[in-house]
Amino acid sequence: MLVALASTGEGAGARVSQVFARCPFYVFHDTGTGEYESMPNPALEQPGGAGVRAAELICNRGAEAVIAGNFGPKAFSVLLGAGARCFRSGELTLAEAVEALSGGKLEELSSASTDAHYGTTGAS
Repeated sequence: MLVALASTGEGAGARVSQVFARCPFYVFHDTGTGEYESMPNPALEQPGGAGVRAAELICNRGAEAVIAGNFGPKAFSVLLGAGARCFRSGELTLAEAVEALSGGKLEELSSASTDAHYGTTGAS
């Protein structure tokens, strides 16, 4: 399974970002191979529509599960519509979050966890 994580940095030792759309990096983890692949978030500095653009990027990569601290309504709608499951995590390392996901210890969301524009006001 391919898991996408909103991240504060690169690699398994980075922490889960508490914002989905405007996190600095996305890290993709393949649970079958154990590999991690990091990429800068191209929507980070976008003036508007960051949530939709970020969610489309994640969906186009084929992620089946997405982990972040919070998801706004537009991003959540795109992810859910593409069949991705969204999980909420505290400030764990990415490796800890993946382990918590596999152990059934992360909260699966059925709706957005924040209102629109949460990550644009300096929230982290």
